[in-house]
Amino acid sequence: MNQSPDYAVAVNITKGRPEAWPRWRYDNHVAIELRPFAPMRVPRHVGITLIKRFRQVRYMLPDQFKAKFGYKPPILIGRSMGIGDILMLEPSLRALAAEGWAVHFACMRVSAQQDFTDLVRYHPDLERVLTCAPNKMPEGVDISAKVDLNMKVEIMKGAQWRTPRSLLFSQLLGVTIRDKHPLLNLNPAWERKAERLIPEGTIGVCVETSSEHRNYMHTDALVEELANRGHKVVLLHHAKVCKVEHENVIDLQGVLTVGQLCGVIKRCAAVVSPDSGPMHIAMTLKTPVVAIEGPTPPGVYHWGYEDSPKRVLQKDLKCKGCWHRGIFAQCAEHGYRDHECMDWPVNEVADAAEEMAGVREMASATA
Repeated sequence: MNQSPDYAVAVNITKGRPEAWPRWRYDNHVAIELRPFAPMRVPRHVGITLIKRFRQVRYMLPDQFKAKFGYKPPILIGRSMGIGDILMLEPSLRALAAEGWAVHFACMRVSAQQDFTDLVRYHPDLERVLTCAPNKMPEGVDISAKVDLNMKVEIMKGAQWRTPRSLLFSQLLGVTIRDKHPLLNLNPAWERKAERLIPEGTIGVCVETSSEHRNYMHTDALVEELANRGHKVVLLHHAKVCKVEHENVIDLQGVLTVGQLCGVIKRCAAVVSPDSGPMHIAMTLKTPVVAIEGPTPPGVYHWGYEDSPKRVLQKDLKCKGCWHRGIFAQCAEHGYRDHECMDWPVNEVADAAEEMAGVREMASATA
């Protein structure tokens, strides 16, 4: 068996932070880096470009590594990913495992409530799940801040920013996805807890995201409307953002672990959410979703969820998709009010939530 040098395979798919530019190794493993760092424009084929520019650091895809050295060392994929990116990456993880690679995956842990390893803790195809702090690699992984090997897909011209995120992951990792719907295995304890926390028929509401550009503008009014219509409503925000007090409102804001959140969402009759982690969990688990989309294009982030019941609310504005292109809601330049794309009438969102909750009821009755 040939002894390989230390190889770093680095790709970046989200907005960047300039504080660390890595070249690192994980023993003699292939390292596929998916952390967010400072953006850098690279044309077309990122691998060839990086090899030419940084001759002291070698870049190759897993299949190229196997062809050159004749064996498949473990692959570490490390990234301070949020919920949505982890679920959209999951089909590529399965594809790597199906090709015989031992996949080690590092997930971010912010706190006991925000431990994203819950999303892959029971994954059947992962060799090992590691924990890392935000914008850090797991302990024992050596990082030197010398070379920026990252690219930012959002600012690249042409078809790159239009490519569905799950498909983009597969292209960057050099694998072919056969089953593009994400896999999410739950601990039965999470589902039992959900049964104790919410009754059947509950509508989940999570309309606050990590970016204000994607937040729905009338959270409290929507919750009150649904509650006044007689629906049980559970609040699923990661922090205390909704203060509605009503006998039909169940407040679970900021108290659920990621695994427990998955259990609750699976039990919900429907979930109302913008482009966010809970939206991806719901579509992965095939819980009916009302997806309020404005600055993000559904074609990019809903790819792989074709068989998930959903109702997409998106205004046909000429600037839609701005957040994904890195423009960040320059609404006034297009003649719109700030975040007009997220200003949906409360009654229309509530009607859509009732419609999607009815989809689950009909499915249960048929079953």
